[in-house]
Order: sequence, then structure tokens, then C-alpha cells
Amino acid sequence: RDDGRYKFTARDLASQYAMIVVEGNYRNEVTGKTSNASIRLRAITDMRKHSDANINLLTHLEFDRVYYLVTREKMTVKKAKKQAQKEIFAQFGIDASGFEDSENLDVFGTSEADAALLAISILLQGERNETELLTLLTAIGNDMETDGKWNESGADSIKAAIAIWAMNRHGSMSTFRRNVEGWNLGPVPPFEKYIDAFLPKALGLIDCDASNDGEQVIVDNVFSPYHGKQFVCSNGNLVAIRVENKHFNPDIQYGEMMDMRDHKVYKTVDIGNQTWMAENLDFADSVAYPGLQEHSWCYDHDPKNCDVYGRFYDWSLAIDSAAVLSEDAKGCGYSVKCDNVYPTRGICPEGWHIPWDDDVRILLLNSGSVNLYMARGFEVWPDAKDYYGFSVVPSGYYQGYGSFYGGAQHSSPSAPLWKADKSALTFSLWAKIERGRSFSSSNGLAIRCVKDYKVEYGHLVDERDGNVYKTVKIGNKTWMAENLRYRYLEKTEDLDSSSFCNVSQPQGFCEQYGRLYLWSAAMDSAAVFSENGKGCGDGTVCAPTYPVRGVCPEGWHFPDGYEWDNLLVAHGRSASAFVAKDKFLYDSGSLITNIYGFSLTGGEAYINNGEWTFSTSVSNFFSSQETGENTIRGGNFTGFYNDKDFYENLPKGSMYVVRCVKD
Repeated sequence: RDDGRYKFTARDLASQYAMIVVEGNYRNEVTGKTSNASIRLRAITDMRKHSDANINLLTHLEFDRVYYLVTREKMTVKKAKKQAQKEIFAQFGIDASGFEDSENLDVFGTSEADAALLAISILLQGERNETELLTLLTAIGNDMETDGKWNESGADSIKAAIAIWAMNRHGSMSTFRRNVEGWNLGPVPPFEKYIDAFLPKALGLIDCDASNDGEQVIVDNVFSPYHGKQFVCSNGNLVAIRVENKHFNPDIQYGEMMDMRDHKVYKTVDIGNQTWMAENLDFADSVAYPGLQEHSWCYDHDPKNCDVYGRFYDWSLAIDSAAVLSEDAKGCGYSVKCDNVYPTRGICPEGWHIPWDDDVRILLLNSGSVNLYMARGFEVWPDAKDYYGFSVVPSGYYQGYGSFYGGAQHSSPSAPLWKADKSALTFSLWAKIERGRSFSSSNGLAIRCVKDYKVEYGHLVDERDGNVYKTVKIGNKTWMAENLRYRYLEKTEDLDSSSFCNVSQPQGFCEQYGRLYLWSAAMDSAAVFSENGKGCGDGTVCAPTYPVRGVCPEGWHFPDGYEWDNLLVAHGRSASAFVAKDKFLYDSGSLITNIYGFSLTGGEAYINNGEWTFSTSVSNFFSSQETGENTIRGGNFTGFYNDKDFYENLPKGSMYVVRCVKD
């Protein structure tokens, strides 16, 4: 069919049983595209039970087994198909009891069997082209023909390779789902749990539940990245056994995070509104990620040091320039200008990322005193207080050519950690914290990952004109995440009593960037909506009472300088953490992170020799606090310069965009 599904409808068959062969292109769940070449699939079906049949990977995989059971074991087609189906699903750790016949299943169905079929389709597809996929299907079918098991030489290796691929692409499951949903051919069943169920068995890990809690196991699957490693069943999870790190602050309540790639558990700590790993990363799966063999090291080449100090990674590996785990920093490496995006996952676990400078700014907000971040219990850190539980250990780093520097055994201990901008956050006993120290791309540095900040937008409907705005909560305040677009009824052509829309820009400009307001209009000096800002304007001094509603919707107000200050100071004084990269027309490279979804857009206007000048390269904001008859306390954002305070004296006669904050 044109929709990429194989469907057969019976017409005038001489027998109730049909052997069907179909050929054509198909839709690839992994890429979201139609295949470049066609493949041929087979099925055996009882057409007395079906007026039509869906031909899929399962009907193809069971074909040889069903034929064998019917012709050699003299089994009925019905029983043969049921047994073959059960055996195939079992190879993927799936119990097929109660599943419908394979030709009834559809990746756009709603049943558990449909979900299992979609999971197997994704696992077997992987990154294979059409020829490779059909070759694999044929090999599995031939292997299972006589004994119903996928167990011939090389089978365990293939299963492990599939599991490793699925493990590395685990963060892409939502993408696969969107791909299938985007075809608009029906509902997409919950396939993800069946992929998760396949991984442990394929990698040689035991089932872990209350019945075997505390049981230890050494993985003997030679094709598994966990081969020879020890695990313990703990609270339903298999946990990698590591040397205990005892250098944590006993007064801090730590959390825990398991890296599902190798089942290692790390302590985490909440500092402000961030969650950081409280230990250095020790991911060393060289089977899933071959580059780890030559581009990562334990201090003094002693594996025991990795448990306490973490593993050292060179720059290209740390940033994942090979794009094994994500596309965030593809191609970034030696002598290459890095155009990575925020957040950059790098080699961090799924849901975590290599810290950017904005992340570091926020971390160091309360104090830059190095001893407040150093782990206790090391003789080389005599003044360590570890006040925040960040627990920096004197890891040192790999200099290259087999040598190490600055570890706990060194007279000048230090702890440099890679950042996503190719510099390092460095802690040392004899210096302040260095936020941007330079290292060579060939050096090996430790990594601390920070948890991805998930922005959750709300919405606001302005009842005055029906405009709908995104809103976002940052700290204890809820702000508009878009610039105000409200326009008073009184107007004179393009410039009215409240605001201005730059007519020289393309149509729809104000819908994207908001309208520009005089301070008197932003304060509602005419008292159209409230008395709080009455009479405030250019050339006057007023004493508005907080909160000033101004031109904002009901229940919202025009922010004062303290609210702007608190917004910035509490989040690293970093303008780039609030600026929208796609709407801020300024060539600021990859510095913009917009961590909190505040999404500032450029917008200022002023009169010069009678001509209006409009700029989207900067964004100026008024507050409701004036500093004189003709000036206002305000702030200037460029998305390039950080270390911002909201302090500039802006002229009342200029026009700027407006953001409102919820009462």
C-alpha cells in the first residue's frame, strides 16, 4: 500500500491456507523516512480466519519455523503459528501469552502485541539499510527453523550489539515515537517498555526483584560490555559494585542517579535550582564507545583511582564529537571551532549534560571561595569545608605521554573539570576557582555532569484583546515568556498613545517581538487600568506604589528594579541564560543558552534627528522605578555580555518592549 504497510486481501483462494510474498518500500521508524529500496517479506496465514492480513517482520521471522512444524512435526497451522510466535517473542524477553496472530498485528495498533511488534521492528532495524535488515531477518529465521531458538554461532554477539545500540539510542526513543506518530496512520502503542525488557538479558544481566535482593553476579557474556564485571541486586536494580567513595559531607542530604549504560550509581546534590553529580564521571564502556580505549585514563593508570577521582577524558571524547550519543556537538574536536548547542550532552548519561559557563555561574553564585566546594578527608585539602556538598576531589589531570599532574599525591593538588566551551572549571588549593582555565585538547580532564533543566511553560490569556502568551516560572516568580503586544484603542496611525510597531519591518513583526512602549504608557500614567502609576511620565517624578499594574493584564504587573535584579542575580547574572537565540538578532555564536525559557527578544527604539531607529541586536527593559525626572532604572541585554545587573539609567522618552510578572 502507498502508506508503507503490507496488507493482503484474499480473493478466490483454492485453500484456506495461503503462503504470501510481498515486496515494496517500507517506513523506517528510526529515520522517519521511507526506505530507499524495497524488501521482500513472507507469511503463512489461515485466510478462513482473516479476510485480509498484515505482513510484517513477525510473519517473516516465523515463516520457516511454521513451515517446518507443519511439514516435519505434522502440527496444525494454527498450533504451529502460535508456537512460532511465542518462540520469536521469547528471544526478545517478551511473554506472548494472549497475543493475537501475527498477521493481525500492526505497529499502529493499540494492543500489547502491537507494541511488542513495534519494539522488535525498531531493534532489528537499528541503523541497518534494507539489504542488511533483510539479511538479518533471514539469518534469524533460518536459525530458529528447527529448534525455535536464535542461538547459533554469532547470535549472542548480534543480540549484544542490538542491545548496545538501543542503550546508546535510548534518549532517541521519543524521536522514534514522533516519527511514527508523524505518519498519521493510527495510534502508536507503548513500545518503549519492551525495548527496555530486552536489554538486560541480551547483555547478560540477571532479573532483579525482591526474590534475589542482595544477590551478586559476575557477567559471563563475553559479548557484553559488562563482561567480567560485578553487580549486586539492590531494590529492584542491578548496581555495579565500586570502591566506596567516603569523601562526602555527612551533613548533606545527597540524591542518587544510576547511569543506565553501565549501571554505576553516583551521588547527586541539589544546589539552588540545579542538580549536579557529586562525583566525577566514570563511564568506561569501550564496547559501546570504542574511543574510550585510547582517549580516557584513570589517574596513574590505576583503575581503583577511577572509583574515587573519576575518569579523565580528552576534549573530543568528552564532548562526544563522534555523535555516538547525541548530535549536540558533532564534529567538535581537535583544531575545530565548536558550534555545539545547549544543553550539550557530551559523554554524560541521558538527561544530563556537560556544564556550560551559565551552569557554572549559577553554581558559584553564593560564593567563589574554593574551600566551600572541596571534599573533606584529604590531607592535601586541609581547609576543605564542602559546605554545599559539591565534594570536589583532588583528581589532577592527564598531561599526555603517560604522565599525570596535580592529583592527591602531588604537592600542588588541583581538580580541573571540562566545560562545554573547551575551557575548564578548576579548583586548586592555592588559588581561587578558575572558571575558564585553558587546557590542551589532548589533555585528559574529569567531568561533572549537570542535570538538564526542563522548562515547563504555562499560558496567559489577556482578556482585553484575546492575545495568548507563554509564561514561565523562574524561582518563586512567574513571568511572561513573550513581550507584551497589547495596544490601546486610542491611536494616531502607527504611533498611538501607548505603543509603536515598526512598520518598516515585515508584517507580523510585532507578533514576534512585541510592541514598543513609552515609559508613561508602560506605567499607565493616564490611569486607564489602575491608579498606581497615575501621572508618571517624562519630565515628572512620581512615587508609584508596588505593584504597578501599568499596561499589563489583570493580575499581572510591571516589574520593578528589584524583581529584575533578583531574576538576574539569582541565576548567575548571565544575560545569555535568558536570551532567545532564534529571535535575538545578534551574532553571539554559541554563547546563548536560554536555560530557563525566558526567551528575551531584541527590541529598542529611539528618535534620532526626527527619525525612528529600531534595533533587534539589543533588548532594553524599563522597570517601574525612576532615577530622575527623565531617567528610569533599567537593563540592557545583548546576549553577548554577561555579568549583568539591572542598573542602567534609561531615558523615559525612548520606547522599549515590556515583560509582565504575575502578582
